[in-house]
Amino acid sequence: MADNQLWGWGEGSGGQLGDGTSENKSSPVQVFGSNSNWRSVSSGFFHTVGIKKNNTLWAWGLNYAGNLGDGTINDESVPIQIGESDWSQSSCGVNHTIAIKTDGTLWSWGEGSFGELGDETTGRRSSPVQVGNQTTWKQVSSGVLTNSAIKTDGTLWAWGEGYFGQIGNGETGLWSSPVQVGNQTTWKQVSNGYGHTTAIKTDGTLWAWGHNYIGQLGDGTTTNRSSPVQIGNETNWKQVDCGGEHTAAVKTDGTIWAWGEGANGRLGNEQTSSFSSPIQTGNGNNWSKVSCGADFTCAIKTDKTMWTWGYNGIGQLGDGTRENKSSPVQISGDKYWGDVVCGSFNAMAITSNPPVRFNFVHPTYTFEVVTYTPESLIALAPYPDSLEHLILNLQAQEVVINNRNYRHGDQFTEFGSRAIRLKQLYVDSSNPVLKIVCEAGYRFENNRCILDCLEGETACSGVCSNLLTDTNNCGSCGNVCDSGFACVSGVCVP
Repeated sequence: MADNQLWGWGEGSGGQLGDGTSENKSSPVQVFGSNSNWRSVSSGFFHTVGIKKNNTLWAWGLNYAGNLGDGTINDESVPIQIGESDWSQSSCGVNHTIAIKTDGTLWSWGEGSFGELGDETTGRRSSPVQVGNQTTWKQVSSGVLTNSAIKTDGTLWAWGEGYFGQIGNGETGLWSSPVQVGNQTTWKQVSNGYGHTTAIKTDGTLWAWGHNYIGQLGDGTTTNRSSPVQIGNETNWKQVDCGGEHTAAVKTDGTIWAWGEGANGRLGNEQTSSFSSPIQTGNGNNWSKVSCGADFTCAIKTDKTMWTWGYNGIGQLGDGTRENKSSPVQISGDKYWGDVVCGSFNAMAITSNPPVRFNFVHPTYTFEVVTYTPESLIALAPYPDSLEHLILNLQAQEVVINNRNYRHGDQFTEFGSRAIRLKQLYVDSSNPVLKIVCEAGYRFENNRCILDCLEGETACSGVCSNLLTDTNNCGSCGNVCDSGFACVSGVCVP
């Protein structure tokens, strides 16, 4: 199975699956002409946008508001290229699209009647228009009519429809240009739903605001919030995604949690009740990515398998049926998956290489499967002296041997001693013993998972940075420009 191919399933009436048809599909179908070079994808209600590894942007689906960005209002059931090869990230709303270019500028197109384009108008645009003139945009998320984005300085901004407080600036109403959410500079990731917003800070805390009539904020109430409120007091949240009226998130320990509307089993806890606080989905600790649709959920495990649950009336679970599922079910077991995003009623996913597998062979003992995340896979020692040394060297939280979990400092009583000699290290895909799995956005290189940064970017403290323009990493990682200074060609200038 080739990696970086693009597949879709579920609602296809608008051509948003990109397979050349306008039919719903209950199993994954490959996007027309999909070769092995897709890097990211986003899907809205009835249109989809994807970016290839060469930074070209492609769009398909319904286009009546110009949301494909090709200068027309003609629908397309196969991908068409939009603009040049300078796109970094994109996100689809109900009938609009927001995207960031490699130079850090922000662009939008499609429906703008609620200010969702951010260009200080409420009209439609069938071609990309720049939002402001800043060159420091890093990540963007589109909800139905609301958008949120994080800049390289860690500030959070939002615009569009905010009648439920989902803008997060303490008010309700409409905003046709970005307004800052608070004054913090520690925002890491943001996600918009139908009427609510969630975000994670660099300290691992989780925050939410907006519509909360059924508990989708997760703060234990059903009260709308017009500014961010912290969800619990945990500091180990890793990734979050908002659906129509529910939310799901992954923690750094690999567990997955969900809250809000529970109808049709979309929370994955074998129930259909709603919850106003996070509840764990299953008891696994090997989840790496989650995405929420209108009423269903998709997730990928660290072994790169795909799982779905929730409403399935039009095949959006991709399991070949139209039956709802209240707990995760695996789909397309013959494929390895690197990324998945849910539109409102469909899902799109990118395949990945099989996990890189290593064997540690001992003359007496054979080690069972061990999985590490990129955060813990720091430096793989070619020939570690012992299992204890291996854990220290990898900075791993734990290893699993014969279905038993061990952490640093534990006695490996199963083997009688910590000093288990590891005599040989080699690659053997037919007999996996230790499994190295890189998450979406990372690649395996030189015996470790590293950020898969764009050309011209450098990995700095876990994020990709352009050293020529980033005021937090100007010229070199960690070189922060003084307040009021800009980073120009790698030099801080007033």
